[in-house]
Amino acid sequence: MRPSAPIALLFLVLIPLSALSQNPSATPPNHQQFLQKLVAAAIDRTQHIVRYDPAYVRIPYPNGDVPPDTGVCTDEIIRAYRAVGIDLQKEVHEGHGAQFLGVSKSTALASCPYGHKH
Repeated sequence: MRPSAPIALLFLVLIPLSALSQNPSATPPNHQQFLQKLVAAAIDRTQHIVRYDPAYVRIPYPNGDVPPDTGVCTDEIIRAYRAVGIDLQKEVHEGHGAQFLGVSKSTALASCPYGHKH
């Protein structure tokens, strides 16, 4: 993995924590626990040796992944979420990611290929 990838991973995972730091009492305890686990999983991913490889790889669905020693920063984010029990590939495919992005399910599915493409 490129040296900047762990920084990008932590940045993207820590974005949700900005709201938490502004008003922690407004965040339910179970959500705080989830965020703590997600941050711990992201930090753990920085300890893995991953070679940056942007090549197209067809992956299975659900729970598909490129080989664990290769990938790009988004692969590391997906791995961090899987470590806390969330399969982003499945969520996006089923349209749940669309709710998060504020777009329609058909728009989200049209822009997300079945396989893994960089």
